[in-house]
Amino acid sequence: MSRALARIDQVTPGIIAAAEIGEDGTYRVYVKKASPQQMDAVRTGLAHLPVTVVGERRYSNADLTKVLPSLSQLLDAASPDVYEVSYDAATDHFVATVSPNAVKDLHAVYPTQRDGLVDVAGMPVELVVKATPSDSTPETTVVGGAGLNTYYGGVFQPACTGGFTVRTATAVGTLTAGHCPNFLYYGSERILSFAAECDPTSSSCENGDMQWHATASIAPRFRAYNNEYRDVDTVGFPVVGETACHYGIGSGDGVCGTVRQANTCLRLDWPEFVATRLCNAATMTADISEPGDSGGPWFFGGIALGIHHGQYQYAGENRTVSAFTQTANLRNILPGVNIAYK
Repeated sequence: MSRALARIDQVTPGIIAAAEIGEDGTYRVYVKKASPQQMDAVRTGLAHLPVTVVGERRYSNADLTKVLPSLSQLLDAASPDVYEVSYDAATDHFVATVSPNAVKDLHAVYPTQRDGLVDVAGMPVELVVKATPSDSTPETTVVGGAGLNTYYGGVFQPACTGGFTVRTATAVGTLTAGHCPNFLYYGSERILSFAAECDPTSSSCENGDMQWHATASIAPRFRAYNNEYRDVDTVGFPVVGETACHYGIGSGDGVCGTVRQANTCLRLDWPEFVATRLCNAATMTADISEPGDSGGPWFFGGIALGIHHGQYQYAGENRTVSAFTQTANLRNILPGVNIAYK
């Protein structure tokens, strides 16, 4: 499905809103309001799959890269106890997980619609009340293994995991997490040059947790398992209910799980963060990552899905899940930077 959605996004950019798989193994693909010709192109591209196409959504995945951060800022201004903000393509409205106090704050600022949704500047928001605050932990403490290193006192120290390789109009390089150090060695080689970042630890950037470093030469490949490298053949969308895998030097090998949520803004309460949100994010149903995985690739087969952020704890839950920044939105997070693939 991710591969099919990527092809559709190339033919008809900005039409895909989200996708999910049901317990019966059938898919639902949500698309933004489109012309009959565009809808025909979507149905043709998905004709080989058991899928129902649902149209007339207000937003596409690309729209949400701007809309979700704006909505998050409005909600944060009204109350400090808004935990998660996500777009629910099935209902075509947003869902905010909040504390009981936040409900009062939001109702005092924004009107309530007939169906109980809060109207935030024309954006309908469903409020889900939970009492426990969330937490987000960046995984930067490396316990061993190879990857992107720092150098102190004559010793190379593992820092993060390298992600997918990238290209711009004039340069090539590699991605990693924005909260990783800006000065990094590729193993023991001083061949990386910091280029740009979207880093919640040092700025107000909420679009994601990514940075990239320029270098002299790259190949469109990534490490999926300790003894296996793969070529990137496309950039895809994480699909709720489908499998996604990641590789990191902390985990020490490739690990797979199930996507819980995509196109979401997660509240960042970790003291190092300046930004209040991590947007363009996807989460898993469980914590399948370790310290040191930060910056590593999330993938399915040869499909590039994301760059590892760390752990996240949903409000009202006593467990953490793995979270990553979606590479499908890379062009909106680091303008001009694109995943290198065949």
